[in-house]
Amino acid sequence: MSTVICGCFFCEHSYSLGSPLTDVHLQTMSPELTDEEIIEIKHQLAELMLEHRDLDDIVDSLLASGNIEELKIKRLKKRKLQIKDRITLLEDKLIPDILA
Repeated sequence: MSTVICGCFFCEHSYSLGSPLTDVHLQTMSPELTDEEIIEIKHQLAELMLEHRDLDDIVDSLLASGNIEELKIKRLKKRKLQIKDRITLLEDKLIPDILA
């Protein structure tokens, strides 16, 4: 069986493909959110979007300066992708599932 990284910012663990969801995943997939949960998610989204934008500016300035540190840029880009994944997960929590 293949192993993948969960991507869930609650646990960020690896698991085997085809394995059942953990309790953490089931708890985070609650279809109804309270007003407090919605406010908290929106707050987290705002912080993550700001951090993502800041990292984007840092990468751009490093590339523009000509001082190219490959490893540092790769780490920053990896962090940006992790943040983008978290943003996507939080946005998905705010959008109700629609059964087709």
